[in-house]
Amino acid sequence: MKLGQDRYLAYEISPGCPDCSNVFPQGCDLLRIHDSQCSFFQIATAPGIYNWSILDGHLDSCEQRGLEVLYTFAYTPQWAIRPDFIPEWNEPGAMGPYTNYPPRLDVFEEFVRALLDHVRRPDGTFRIQYLEAWNETNSLGYWCGTDDILMEQQQMLWRVLQEVAPGILLTTPTPTKNFTSVPEAMDTYLEMGFQNYSNIVSFHGYTDVGTPGDAIGPTLEALNQVMAKHSVQYPIWDTEWNWTQGYRDDGSIPMDQVPQWIEGALKVRIKHGVACAIWFQWDSPNACGPMLSDPVWKGNINPAGQAWIDLYNFIHSVPPPAQTIMVPILGGSVEIPMPSIPTDQALKERVDRIDRRLKRVERELECR
Repeated sequence: MKLGQDRYLAYEISPGCPDCSNVFPQGCDLLRIHDSQCSFFQIATAPGIYNWSILDGHLDSCEQRGLEVLYTFAYTPQWAIRPDFIPEWNEPGAMGPYTNYPPRLDVFEEFVRALLDHVRRPDGTFRIQYLEAWNETNSLGYWCGTDDILMEQQQMLWRVLQEVAPGILLTTPTPTKNFTSVPEAMDTYLEMGFQNYSNIVSFHGYTDVGTPGDAIGPTLEALNQVMAKHSVQYPIWDTEWNWTQGYRDDGSIPMDQVPQWIEGALKVRIKHGVACAIWFQWDSPNACGPMLSDPVWKGNINPAGQAWIDLYNFIHSVPPPAQTIMVPILGGSVEIPMPSIPTDQALKERVDRIDRRLKRVERELECR
């Protein structure tokens, strides 16, 4: 379900979900595979030894549903860390004591090539369409390496893709709200030239717990300014976000306010040109609270998930121009404009139409 190349019905499944075949509602755009028992750390169990079984289950399900896949690099196996690397800050990794250490470049390249070889179909196409260079590179629990090492990895990924799979698109390293802000971190990356080895600018759009859905707006505005400063016009992808920054739900967003929060969060992303917004996590069974459905998908969508789907369908129901295409949407179909790059004025008009239609629906609901 796409508006041009925008993806707003995209999710990441939980670590405890062994098979995503029934996780998503019909019409889902894209699955991000990160905390899904499929990381570098979990697949590469020993030198040259790879366990692809869980990844294969997810990819099989995505193929059956027609989902595209973003695979995220993160978590270094202890046996693969750079032996001469000493971090400036002694903080353990999120998955293990050394999972935030940079890997040896030759070992990482061997894994990348093995991954691409494994997901190549007999006809030469690939079951993964996007690669995320590394998760949360300004968060010490995920990355304690240097920016120079990140550049070495980025250049390696780009070189391998151009050689083996030029159709797979690569993101920049992905910063989050941390010691440095998203715009500050991206300014550093673009100053170093990461855009020369990327197709997509990626970030994580978390805000403080309890803030409104549109609180990410100033960050997005600043990120666009940074990209303009460096003359970068790539798609912007928010590859991980929700309303509690991944922590236990403290009730700061009561469920009856969730639809309004979701509307504000998605509308501000549309306004600032975010082309893909990936919710973390659709069905989390752990301590995190921001689920959009029952844990590990028992078939029930909660008010948060329903608000997401309703708004997405509502956006896509805007009357299209003469040239349109038909796409499936939650059991039916809808006409959408032919893919194009919207002008600033066209984007503003689209958001204004969404605002007007949402206000009308809100008035109708108040009258019931």
